[in-house]
Parts: sequence; structure tokens; C-alpha cells
Amino acid sequence: MAIGAAVPPQRTDDPERIGPYAVLERLGHGGAARVFRAESPRTGPVAVKLMHDPNFGLRAVTNEFHFASLVDPQFTAAPVAFGEDVAGAYLVTSLIPRHGPLSRARRGSFPAADLWRIGAAAARAIAAVHEAGVIHCDVKPSNLLAYGNSVRLIDFGISRLIADQPRTTSFVHFSRGWAAPEQLGPHPLTPAVDVFSWGCLMASLAGGSGPFQVGTDEEWVESVRVGEPELTGLPLGLDQLVRAALAADPQARPSAADLAEACDVPQRIVVPGSPRARFARDWDVAMPMAA
Repeated sequence: MAIGAAVPPQRTDDPERIGPYAVLERLGHGGAARVFRAESPRTGPVAVKLMHDPNFGLRAVTNEFHFASLVDPQFTAAPVAFGEDVAGAYLVTSLIPRHGPLSRARRGSFPAADLWRIGAAAARAIAAVHEAGVIHCDVKPSNLLAYGNSVRLIDFGISRLIADQPRTTSFVHFSRGWAAPEQLGPHPLTPAVDVFSWGCLMASLAGGSGPFQVGTDEEWVESVRVGEPELTGLPLGLDQLVRAALAADPQARPSAADLAEACDVPQRIVVPGSPRARFARDWDVAMPMAA
């Protein structure tokens, strides 16, 4: 699976240099930052994330560099450096060849085999983040770079350490359409928030829209907290894995590692007593059998 590599056009307000890096082209932009392909004699081609906010930008890239540094680089874009100059605070990461964000994929048109493959790869990336002691808190298509059987999870801008979670917090950041119920209020967060986002991702790729699509922000929040997800286009077995991931109770959700194993295509045959069979039993999943 290759994702189309449409590139936003360079704009006149894009800098020619960011620190020691010469800007080559814009790769993307969002509410918090712009991302460029750049290079320097020391590093060669890299990706440079330039923050919009002049007040909190340096703190944000410092935290993001720390969190990304903890994660196995085969599951993210390895951080290279961070700094601040007249253009603003910036984070430099490795440039991942051929990978494109899942936000550029045509949702609702994936064959079943590709959905299983993406589900496994995305869950492996999330599990690697959790194994590093980090909760990503913003798993969504634009933060997942995919190519073939590889998915990289990037952008640790609102991530947290699992060990540092308070009992309650009023510090709430999330992206509409991908957030778990516990992210919508002053609740402690666990790795289960990223599992919920995985469920939203898979529902969106299969059905063309997320599982909680309603009009206003208030309606969406209410639907995420107490509503039933709308799931269409998912193959038999994967639909029930996604439904388990979207459980309102975070303790009822499977782990990302469990999801990765259950979605792994080479293990599609359910052998009695295997981890896949135990997972199917524990979450009442009707897994497809190989022909």
C-alpha cells in the first residue's frame, strides 16, 4: 500500500532557512505547525516542524523531542535536533522515504486484506509507543505514515508519560473524531486512549467516516461518551476487534499489542490454545479462517 504524496504548494511566507537547515519544500501544515523537507550539509534531507506559537513553541518541541527519543525508531520518525531561531521553534526528524500520511488515503475503498494489514501495522506502532512508557494521545490519520507493511506514528506534541499521570487533570487536549471518552474531561489517561483512537482510525478507513459522526461539538462529545459506534465496511472479525477497541470503559479495551497480534495476516488461522484464539475467546470475536 502506498499513500499518495500530494504536497501543499510553497507559500511566500514560508522561510528559506530554519536554523542551519535550507528549506526545500513544504510537506504539510496543521493548526500548531508547518512541516518542511529541508537539508543541511551535516544531516542531508530531514523533516523540520516549525511551530506557529511563539510563546509555547520551544517548550512543545523540547517535550516532543524527549517523547519521540524514547520510541523505537522503526515505529516513528527519529528525532534529530530541536532549536529556535527568528522563524520560530522547530523540531528536526528523519525523513521517512516513500511513506505518506493515512489522511491522504481514500477512505472507504480498502480491500479487506489491506484493512487487516493496516490494522496490524498501526497497532504495532502504538504498542511500541506504549512499550516506551508513552501515551501518544493523538493517534489519527495525519499522524500515521504508511508504506507497505510499515506504519510510523509521529507528532508527540500532546503526548504524556504513563508513569506521570495524575489522579485527575484539567489539562485536556484532543483532536475531534479521534479522542477517547476519558480525554474529554478531567480524567487520568492510560494507553487505552490510543487503542480507542485505533478503533476510530479503522472505522474511518473502512467506512469512509468515523464511528461517531454528528453535527455540533456538543453532540459529538455526547456520542463518544454514551453512544454506539457506527461501523460499516469492516470485514468479519475485524469489525468486532474495532468494537472492542471502542469500548466506553477503558479497562474493557484490548491492548495495542493484543490488537497487533490479532490482526497479523500470517496468523489468520485460529489454532486452538494460541494467543489469537485466546483473544477471540476473551473478546467474543468471530475470527475469519483461512481458506
